[in-house]
Amino acid sequence: MYARIFMPLMTVFALVALVASPARAASPASVTVDLNLRAGPSTQYPVVTVVPQSAPVTMHGCNANVTCCDISYSSYRGWASANYIRVSSGGTQTVVTPAVVATIGIATVAYNRAYWDNYYSTVTAHPVTRLEHSVI
Repeated sequence: MYARIFMPLMTVFALVALVASPARAASPASVTVDLNLRAGPSTQYPVVTVVPQSAPVTMHGCNANVTCCDISYSSYRGWASANYIRVSSGGTQTVVTPAVVATIGIATVAYNRAYWDNYYSTVTAHPVTRLEHSVI
């Protein structure tokens, strides 16, 4: 009796999980130019490193207006302009745009002080910015 109730219930949960899959946690991507990787989503943040053109990166997500994306390159983690990041969509490489983000399910991520503290705690001062009006 337990199996007769439990198995159909697990099947329903599995189907719901497939249909309602969340945004990707991380996606392979590459950059189209030598690109500044910054400690935050604006030119007011320091450059962590320069990602070489065509280098493979890992995309963790983009900010809500898809101007900047949180990526990893080698041992570095930071933010870069979405205009210069390519992802695979429909079998082709395409630059990240709001439409592409919605189509392939790239996560929306927010920058906050905890991000800075997690990745850049050795830097002496957190820059004060108005992120909603800044771009990389």
